[in-house]
Amino acid sequence: MTPSIWEEPLPYVVMEAMAMGTIPIASKVGGISEIVKGTYAEKMMFTPGNVGEFVERMEKVLSLSREQLLDIGASLRESVLKRFSEDAIRSKLLSVFR
Repeated sequence: MTPSIWEEPLPYVVMEAMAMGTIPIASKVGGISEIVKGTYAEKMMFTPGNVGEFVERMEKVLSLSREQLLDIGASLRESVLKRFSEDAIRSKLLSVFR
């Protein structure tokens, strides 16, 4: 796997990972920061091209217990589903076009 180094305004892979309860380890590029803001995944971001940071994040996830992984995964799923629910999107769109 090669981490993305290109700007992605709406990083589907990160959103899909969170929706599936998986911890994304992602470069600090594009809209990723906005998607993971306030979640455990925010701690798993690293500077693009910094292999040391990437390895540290991988080691951190690998050191978590099964229970921790399940708890974090559930929290990430809840966060992304709430943030991108139909009601949330409708509300944001309406506020933009008012």
